[in-house]
Amino acid sequence: MSALQSIGSRSSKSFIVKFSDEFRLILSNYSGNEYLVYIPDNCEDINIAISEVVKKHLSFDEFQVTFDGQRRIIEPVSKLPFDALEDVEKIRTIFPREEFLFVRHGRTDWNKDLINQGPLDLPLNREGEAQAEQTALLLKELSVKQDIAVISSELARARQTATAIARELEKSVQVFPDVHERYFGDFRLLEKSQSENPLPPNAETVESFKRRIYMSFYKLLKEKSFKGSLKIIVSHSLVFKCLSLLLTGEKVGINFGEVYSFSPSDKDEKWDLQKIVKI
Repeated sequence: MSALQSIGSRSSKSFIVKFSDEFRLILSNYSGNEYLVYIPDNCEDINIAISEVVKKHLSFDEFQVTFDGQRRIIEPVSKLPFDALEDVEKIRTIFPREEFLFVRHGRTDWNKDLINQGPLDLPLNREGEAQAEQTALLLKELSVKQDIAVISSELARARQTATAIARELEKSVQVFPDVHERYFGDFRLLEKSQSENPLPPNAETVESFKRRIYMSFYKLLKEKSFKGSLKIIVSHSLVFKCLSLLLTGEKVGINFGEVYSFSPSDKDEKWDLQKIVKI
């Protein structure tokens, strides 16, 4: 099944499944966009295929498929509460309670110059490469006995850091979508002190950034291929702050190459956050 491809916009709340002689496809209007999803011709059960697409790409926890004689319509039975961003406690309760390690990538030249990069794809500089190697050695020293999944943002600075970790742990890197840094629009070329001005229209708002991170990490922690593995996730500073505020109730900063453990608390719904240091 291919990645989603945006082809327009809709106003309907339904998710319509259509067919043609050339391929099967699903049209959805999630987040105001209409998407095209191909389903292979050798698919044995179309309803299973629909189910997998919905679980992977839409924020539906439960859904129903109805057929009106010409088309299948997918409608939510209950929807995950990512639209009510102010209800942090409710969002926290539905998060899969799976421990994971969060790693911030090494430094780049623009990090050094205190410039907002967002999703611009700059590589690590020499200092950042050294930080990635040190982080890899630290994680190797942990001697984790369970299976490990090394997961990365798609951006080069994160992938380079993840590759150094995976090499030491004799694992491969798995890139996961939508765990990249916030996009600041035109302010990506300005110093961070200047980005306090009103953001340009093409920038990612705080609300849309939070929604993206909440949804992507929800999906990541539920991903079947990672089940039972200790997830080492290499991502970015604002992503970490977003998650720490959601899961622990406190906004915490993270330096280049640092490693933190997120683990569900036995006491309440809040998670425990612990910095991993050299043994």
